[in-house]
Amino acid sequence: MGWRCILLLAIMCCMSGLSGQNTLLHSLDASALPDTARIDRINDYAYTLVKAKPDSADSYAQVAIARSLAAGGYAKGLVNAHMLLGILNKDRGYYGISVENYLKALKLAEGAGDSLRVSGCLNNLGSVYYEQGNYRKALSYFQRSLAIENKIGKDKGQASIRLVNLGDTYYKLDSLDKAAAFYYNSLMIEEELKNEDGMFYARLGIGRVDTRKGNLGNARAELDRAIDYARRLQNHPGICETQIALGELLLSQQQWAPAKLMLDSALTKAREFHFQGLEVQALGSLYKVLKGQNELAAANAVLEKFYALREKLNSATVNSRIGELQTRYQLEKKEQEIALFQERERVQETKMANDRKLRNFLLFSVLVTILLIIYNNYRARRADDAS
Repeated sequence: MGWRCILLLAIMCCMSGLSGQNTLLHSLDASALPDTARIDRINDYAYTLVKAKPDSADSYAQVAIARSLAAGGYAKGLVNAHMLLGILNKDRGYYGISVENYLKALKLAEGAGDSLRVSGCLNNLGSVYYEQGNYRKALSYFQRSLAIENKIGKDKGQASIRLVNLGDTYYKLDSLDKAAAFYYNSLMIEEELKNEDGMFYARLGIGRVDTRKGNLGNARAELDRAIDYARRLQNHPGICETQIALGELLLSQQQWAPAKLMLDSALTKAREFHFQGLEVQALGSLYKVLKGQNELAAANAVLEKFYALREKLNSATVNSRIGELQTRYQLEKKEQEIALFQERERVQETKMANDRKLRNFLLFSVLVTILLIIYNNYRARRADDAS
């Protein structure tokens, strides 16, 4: 009986989610909005669910893709939906699927000449390489994205996101002063914009740097602020990541029991929402806590899980798939450039041929005119001689 109740509740929850989705879609379909505007609304709503309800966000993104294709390949709708799927799959640790979606979005954005979304795709590709530990490559993508944002100069918030990502990367590369500079620059922008989501990421970064530098009082204050923001925003990966950072802070103070509680809570959340990249981080820190407590058997068990999951996320197959996707994208891009060059050459040749025809026509017209003038003059003289 108990299992039947649980199953019934699960079905009801699923039906409730589908009902909510259908209500929104029916409402949009009943509106007088054009198809493209409806697709934009679906994507916009999906983005609000990325951190709080990732599975629902995924469903809306799939709907947006289907409708964009039905609307004749609506580029903006496809780009936004594929970017969203890239974010969701990156958070879940499905890096190959994430890169595939980002590259689809990048190709479409480049084809549409949409610099803002090109920047977004480059930034998001950098985030995948960051998750894989390929920090030098991540750095390159973040820098390229920031350069586009600075050139456009329209959205300080987007530039701030790149600053945090650069800070995260330099933190991993042990360049703590550089990391801190990027975090504080981001925090200044986010405070000016009064954007708590941005302030969360900046303060999380500052807290982690201060932990590594030994400024533990300031680190605790920044991380406490960060987790308050994350909870208020229902940012589940943010809560999980801050719990890991707090666990590492307690670990640095050799407060084994509180550190273990914090990391256990982070692991629970990571597994609940399938945040496998964060699960790897939590396992790595938990191993150090258990080792510090001299619980060697438990520590080794956690370490085995850590290596198994890290291998799964960064396996040779996954890396090969990502490399294959990148190579295919570069080849397709080169083929497009060659095709565009050939088309320009063809247009130029056609223009030159038309110019030659026009020039020859004009020369012929001038010659005919001169001959007519000569002929008319000749006839006029003959007429004068006859009279």
